[in-house]
Amino acid sequence: MRTHSRRLLGLTLGLTSLSALATPIDLSGWQAEGPGKWQLGDPGSVTQTRNEAPTVFFSSDPAQGLSLSGQLQVDYAKDNDVIGFVLGYRAGDLGASDVDYLLIDWRRSDQSRYGGRAEGGLAISRVTDRLDENSGAWWHDPAQGVEELARGLTLGDTGWDPYTSYDFDLHFTATGVELFIDGIKELDLAGNFADGGIGFYNYSQRNAIYSGLQFTALAADDSGASIPTPTSLALLLAGVLGLGLSRRTR
Repeated sequence: MRTHSRRLLGLTLGLTSLSALATPIDLSGWQAEGPGKWQLGDPGSVTQTRNEAPTVFFSSDPAQGLSLSGQLQVDYAKDNDVIGFVLGYRAGDLGASDVDYLLIDWRRSDQSRYGGRAEGGLAISRVTDRLDENSGAWWHDPAQGVEELARGLTLGDTGWDPYTSYDFDLHFTATGVELFIDGIKELDLAGNFADGGIGFYNYSQRNAIYSGLQFTALAADDSGASIPTPTSLALLLAGVLGLGLSRRTR
C-alpha cells in the first residue's frame, strides 16, 4: 500500500474514533423551571410547547469542559419570539435575585415592548437577577439584571426561520464560550465564568424542538482554548480525505 493510501486509511479510522467520543444525552434526569411545558420525545429530544414567560430545561450537573451539540428547530410560523440556551445555571436561578449565569437567546425578529426594542438575532448576555416578563428578558436591560455581552458574528441581526433545522455546537469552559450554528462560529466570548448546568431557554415561543443531543468532553490547548468538537474536526478531516482521494485519481 502506498504511503498516501495508508495516511488516508488512518484518517478514515480517526473519523470513526472521533465519532465514538460523543455521548447521547439521557434527558430523563433534566429539570424544567418556569411556566413552559417541556415534552420528551425520541431519545435525546425535547419540545417546548407553550407560549409563556421565560422557561428553562436544564441539567444540574456541572457543564464546564463539555460541548453540547444537536439540532434546534421551531415548528410554528405564527410567532417571532425567543429560543436559546443557558450556561452556568443552577436550580432556582430563574426566579432568584442573586444569580450569575449566561443566557444565549435567538429572536426571530425585532419587537418593541417594556419600554424598549428587542432586536431580532442572536446574542449572549450575563444574567444577575430574576428573569421574568420584563425589559431584562425582553431587550436585555441591564437595570433588570440582563447585560448583553456580544451578538452573533453573522446572525447578530438575523432571526431564525420556522420549519428550519439548525445544527449547533456549544462549547463551555471556565474561560470561554463558543457557539457554532451550521458549522459557522457565531459566538466566541472570553472571560471568567462560573460553573453550573447547561440547558435550553424559551421565551414566548411554542413548538421549539431540541434533538439529536450529545455531550462531548473538550480538551484544551496550552492557551486554554477549547479544541474543536469531534463534529468540527471530523468535517476538517473529511475535507483532507477528499482532497487526498482527488489527487490520487488524477
